[in-house]
Amino acid sequence: MKVKDNALWFSKWIGAGVLAIWAEVPQTVVMLLIFMGLDIITGYLRAFIQRTVSSEASFRGIAKKMQMLLLLAGAHFAGQYVNLPVDLDGICALAFIANEFISIVENVGQSGVNIPPQLVDMLKRFQKLQKGDAAAEVPKP
Repeated sequence: MKVKDNALWFSKWIGAGVLAIWAEVPQTVVMLLIFMGLDIITGYLRAFIQRTVSSEASFRGIAKKMQMLLLLAGAHFAGQYVNLPVDLDGICALAFIANEFISIVENVGQSGVNIPPQLVDMLKRFQKLQKGDAAAEVPKP
């Protein structure tokens, strides 16, 4: 076999392995990965627009995202080990998705895009709820 054939064979097996793992990943985790990617992209675009691109800042952001994924993996294995009746990793993923969405909106807003006031208000209330502020309860319709 030639080097080119070996590389092609190897890449096919890597691709098959990634797809096999991806098929087993819960949808909340897939959604989190998508939101993480969007946050990274909007963060780079914001830094580019503001002319503040920094490899150190981007490394810190990616390191934080890796820690989030490690925490998510820990929640997954803890939930399986204890045999919890709830989807612990799904709950963690949804909380992280909410934080990623807030970060995406902040990046877009800091890039000069006008954010609808209703969205800003909703996100502010959500952030207050995360901090345990009872006054941030969502008004009933």
